[in-house]
Order: sequence, then C-alpha cells, then structure tokens
Amino acid sequence: MGLDRTDYIIYGWKLPPNMDGFDYWDEKYLPYIEGHPGEDYTMVLEEENKFLAFGKLIKMAETWDGEWINIKGLDPKEVQKKYKEVFEVDGVVAEPYLFIFSNIR
Repeated sequence: MGLDRTDYIIYGWKLPPNMDGFDYWDEKYLPYIEGHPGEDYTMVLEEENKFLAFGKLIKMAETWDGEWINIKGLDPKEVQKKYKEVFEVDGVVAEPYLFIFSNIR
C-alpha cells in the first residue's frame, strides 16, 4: 500500500478538524473538494474526511513546473467574500494567510 502526497500553497485558512453537522459531500462543495476545472478555490480534506484548509489555490505540487510564484495582488477581501459565500457566514471573517503544507492520504 502506497501513500499519496500532495503539496499545497493556499491563501486562506486552516480549518477546524471537526466541523459538526457539515455535509462534506453536498454537491455545492464538490467543485472545491474535487478541484473542478476553472475553480480557483479549494477545500483540502484528510483521509478521515476532516478539513485541513479552504482558500484560493495558488499552487499544488501536481501542477507546479518550477516557475516562480508571484503572490502580489492577492486580494484578502475577495477571498473573505468567497469564504462567506461557501460557508454561509455573516459578519467578520479573519484575514486569510498564505501557507504551505503537505497532505498525505
């Protein structure tokens, strides 16, 4: 049995591991979880269907071919707006941050 490792650079948020009552497989979330073509945002799940992250996908190892990554021009308001839309949140959302991590499944 092998491991599947993917490295991510995301401008967004690390999410709590247990989001009680959240239906991971609701059709409205699948474009983010499955990485549908043309979707700039992602939801990364770990093996046990617990969230790791949500945000604007900057790069993932499978699509990076060694070019320099320019992070200038990232708009926190745009990313916060998307978070509110996806998670149906009203009110203030913390400013997103840039982070790099690996997910092993």
